[in-house]
Amino acid sequence: MLADPPEMARIAAANELAPVPLGDEEVSRILAFLAALTDPAALAGRLGVPETVPSGLPVPR
Repeated sequence: MLADPPEMARIAAANELAPVPLGDEEVSRILAFLAALTDPAALAGRLGVPETVPSGLPVPR
């Protein structure tokens, strides 16, 4: 998590997007989505290495 206040201020100042008000339910859904992208089981490579890829390029082993 970013903990450097000057850096946080620079990031906020560079933001050109308009603020979007979000309710608690919307925030909860966004956090649940982000948590799904950080599945710790995926780090272990549970799906393995594919034999081939659509591009036809060699797959390193």
